[in-house]
Amino acid sequence: AAAAAAAAAEKGEAAETEEANGASDGRQQGVCRWYKEAKRFGFISSKSGGDIFVHAMDLKELEIAEGDTLEYSVVQFKGRPKAIDVVKLKSAGEENGSPPAPAGGEKKKE
Repeated sequence: AAAAAAAAAEKGEAAETEEANGASDGRQQGVCRWYKEAKRFGFISSKSGGDIFVHAMDLKELEIAEGDTLEYSVVQFKGRPKAIDVVKLKSAGEENGSPPAPAGGEKKKE
């Protein structure tokens, strides 16, 4: 039993090492192409032009939406790129990192 436990622990360490080796150096940025909350997954359009799978488990934010600017790391998952540690940098409606102006316009100073 002890040998089986040691073998299982070794396999776990190997899986973590493989995942770490699959990660590219540095973080990347892209735009959420689409994300279905009901299915808990979607795709990010990377700046290099490829699509990267993203799952809800890998989101640091509670939700993302189409057009959001995201930052993430990439690992290989089932032979395809997958985004992990996904952080929303800017929502689709924001400009220059500022939240959208409130409805009703700006108040005039008197």
